[in-house]
Amino acid sequence: MKKRIVSTLIMLFLALLISQSMIHWRAEALFPSTLSALRPNPARVPPLPQQIGLLQRCVALEPANADYRLLLAERLLLRSDSPAQTPDSQQADWEQARRQITQALRLNPVDPRGQVLLGQYFLKKGKIREALASLRRAVALAPNKGQIHGYLGMALVRALTEDPEYRAAYMEDAKAAFQRALALDPPAAQNITYLSSLANLQLATGEPETALPYLQRIAALPFQPDSLFPRLQLASLYLQKGEVGRAVKIYRELLSREDLAWFRPTLEADIYRAGTFYPQAWQVHELLGEIYYSRGNWRGAADHYRQWASLQPQSPEAHFQLGLAYEKLGRPDLSMAQYEDTLRLDPHHSGATQKIIEHYKR
Repeated sequence: MKKRIVSTLIMLFLALLISQSMIHWRAEALFPSTLSALRPNPARVPPLPQQIGLLQRCVALEPANADYRLLLAERLLLRSDSPAQTPDSQQADWEQARRQITQALRLNPVDPRGQVLLGQYFLKKGKIREALASLRRAVALAPNKGQIHGYLGMALVRALTEDPEYRAAYMEDAKAAFQRALALDPPAAQNITYLSSLANLQLATGEPETALPYLQRIAALPFQPDSLFPRLQLASLYLQKGEVGRAVKIYRELLSREDLAWFRPTLEADIYRAGTFYPQAWQVHELLGEIYYSRGNWRGAADHYRQWASLQPQSPEAHFQLGLAYEKLGRPDLSMAQYEDTLRLDPHHSGATQKIIEHYKR
């Protein structure tokens, strides 16, 4: 009786911090934490070692409770990823987790959560085929659980590089797993990992048109750091399709983000390559002109604005921007010619009008 009371008190305490004995299926990573969101106040969440200690006490008091064992195994696997772990302590956590999972599956052989965690254990041990077998069993046990299909898809993506013997089969199976995950789990429609994996699988099999919708769905979501590369892939696909304006729109959005200042040199180099590969794309020259102008590289800006004006001779803005670059280069004769061309094409262009007035006031 005393054991039962102590166990109940411990679990009441845990219930304030984690959802009661239910593994939380999430999709932010290959096998993320299976505990539900810690609540109600993150500041009150106990450290991971304390969580493990509490769960070990629960398992000792109620050894026949499979949920306690699965929660403990999940926490042990999570701790094994800590940079503070030594190889020996990491191995110890893996083996403790394996024992808990094995015992939990003996208690409840049809629990898909146990098979998912067993798959996680095998992945950490580098046993890719065993991991896939466990995850396929999990799918068979819970065929309508979208996240389990997603986990299987991510493991199959890893298998593409680690087990090349079955590469073609893994690729098709991974596509099917991700598509099933998206169909079964509405929140997964915003999961960048699933969407970008599907897009890359389609690209790897030479199907850019089928990759496009997945990348477009990512681009339509609010920006997240892991959406950067998919957005660049989408811009590249647009360029290949000749939809330069759509590609440039993506480049502009990324350039405008202050949190991507660290990436700006790489992004600008990518845009410059686009101008090299697509010299007739006036939108790229317009953007490159803006980039060089913002850097104070007036000659570079003039070169690209000149190409823009050459490709779009009826664009008043192209001539006006070229005039500004010439003015910065100390060539008032050339800048005035461009301002006059601007007014010829757009008599109401206020910027060109002001520049000409200023010139004659000198």
